[in-house]
Amino acid sequence: MKKKIVVSVFLSFVLLIGCFLTSNINTAEASVPYKYTWPFKPQQMTVKLDTNYSVTGYEVYRGPTNKVGITMNYKVSATSGLKVTSANYYKYGIMWPVKVTDKSKDITIGNAKVGQTATAYTIYTGQIIMTSGIPLLTEYPRADGKLTLVSIDKNKKTAVVKFTGMLRH
Repeated sequence: MKKKIVVSVFLSFVLLIGCFLTSNINTAEASVPYKYTWPFKPQQMTVKLDTNYSVTGYEVYRGPTNKVGITMNYKVSATSGLKVTSANYYKYGIMWPVKVTDKSKDITIGNAKVGQTATAYTIYTGQIIMTSGIPLLTEYPRADGKLTLVSIDKNKKTAVVKFTGMLRH
């Protein structure tokens, strides 16, 4: 009877240790559930037609000096509307123990007419690192940006563009 109890307790510890060891395997590549969202400060700009512009949205990420977001480059034409030319990562002030590296980026909707929205996103790999260099926590924060073409004034050769977005992790 005592042997069965000892074996049961031993197997329980083995199972517990096995669960702990396998929980550190990086399995986040398949699907990343985002629990938290922080909207970027909305921005509305009046821009000249046929001129290149960029807009950046960011939020604080894992510390008061760490900022993560997205920069969208765009151009507005009187005939074709708004066109997103590129989307890039924005990271500023990243300090130890946080390490942020590039992961992926894409322009999901590249063109917009008046009243429509162009969108893009960037996904980072964010890690909290020990002094030994071993990562304690790996996250995949995502920055989404949206540019809405509000109006085009052909007489003044200007357009009104509104930027919104959010950081999720």
